[in-house]
Amino acid sequence: MAGGVVVVAGVAGVVAWRSRTGAARPPVTARPPSPAGGGDVMWPVEVYTTVPDEVITRAGPALYIGDESGGVLALDARTGARLWRFRHKGPLAATVGMAPAVAGGRVFACLSIGLDFAVLVALDAATGRLVWRHQVTAPVLRMLLHDGLLLYATPAAVSALDTSGGAPAWTLPLRDTTAVVAAGPLAVVAHFDPAENGRRLTVLRPAEGRPVWSREFGEVSGLTPMPHGGNLLVSALRVRDTREDTDLAAYRLGDGREVWARRWRGAVSWTSVDRTALVTTDIDRLRLLDPATGAPRWTLRRHTGGGPATWLAGDLVVASMLSPGAAGDYDLLGLDRRTGRPRWTLPLPTWLIGGVVRDGVLYATTADDQNHVLAVDTASGTQLWKATAVPGSRLTLGTDLLYTYSVYDEPGGRHVHALDLATGEWVRR
Repeated sequence: MAGGVVVVAGVAGVVAWRSRTGAARPPVTARPPSPAGGGDVMWPVEVYTTVPDEVITRAGPALYIGDESGGVLALDARTGARLWRFRHKGPLAATVGMAPAVAGGRVFACLSIGLDFAVLVALDAATGRLVWRHQVTAPVLRMLLHDGLLLYATPAAVSALDTSGGAPAWTLPLRDTTAVVAAGPLAVVAHFDPAENGRRLTVLRPAEGRPVWSREFGEVSGLTPMPHGGNLLVSALRVRDTREDTDLAAYRLGDGREVWARRWRGAVSWTSVDRTALVTTDIDRLRLLDPATGAPRWTLRRHTGGGPATWLAGDLVVASMLSPGAAGDYDLLGLDRRTGRPRWTLPLPTWLIGGVVRDGVLYATTADDQNHVLAVDTASGTQLWKATAVPGSRLTLGTDLLYTYSVYDEPGGRHVHALDLATGEWVRR
């Protein structure tokens, strides 16, 4: 229906499960969203992309998405109307294999050309006009915007371009980079060290292209850095024969001095962290540590299924885990952050993944083939709404819309969809 908004009714807005600690809230009333500034609602919008993780970059009133044809698409974040589309022009086909980055009124994207070349482009965020381009004679593995520089990693080096004009700033010979993350005025690079035949972390000052400190970790199967205040948290998985051990440590960002270190048997992953809590999980327990000291505060011994999702929400840790009852059942738990004791339990038919918390509400997708998006009040464990979604959907939060995208070739897949945050109703043209 041109010029209007259709809100599609269904299971959204209906409470399907109740928390074990109280009655469910009344169903919310559907309210058709009104596009700011008028204009036709165009959701859902067809987009073909191969981006493996985050698909959509939201900046101000627009969404930016890279696609399989080597193009970048800008959509109105409220209506889904196309604002502009940039297309790669050249004799060889290109794809955009990572989400665009946005800063200073510009959109930065990496166009991969075959297996051996890439082109980095800067586009005007308002018009899609090409501002500059930089050709790279190697595949680009990672990309990071940092204080007026665009850092990018190839198999042989980490380099930086000036974002204003695309001029090369510096290059460091850091091989096979697996992570480049910002840490205030510094940047952290996880890479291979051929001299030690193992993995290494190098902390550098991007403004100068100068390493500040570096630490070798030997032969590890996984090395994950995460800045935390004035420290750098590092997780390293070591596999020897059939034994797995996980080292978790904190180092001072300024000089690399070790603050604390712990080792656990098995594969341990951190799943949530904020200023006062670091949550880790393994196959049969969930722990909360003090990120400043590494001291355990509490441990919940419970079979997790191997990959539970957790979220920090106020004074709670919200965790999706296997139920201790019948096989195949799951619980969403609201755990007291201080003690680890459950305050509420929400039984679910499957576990939740890929979620985000805003204003005390958890929005997450289910892991079953009949994929759903749920909204759960984290204070009470009450389900606010449930909406059917395409399997494999990933979520991006807007101001009052929730965007979903799935790379699966299912009905409705390969499209950006929009839900009303308050009701869970799909917004359709």
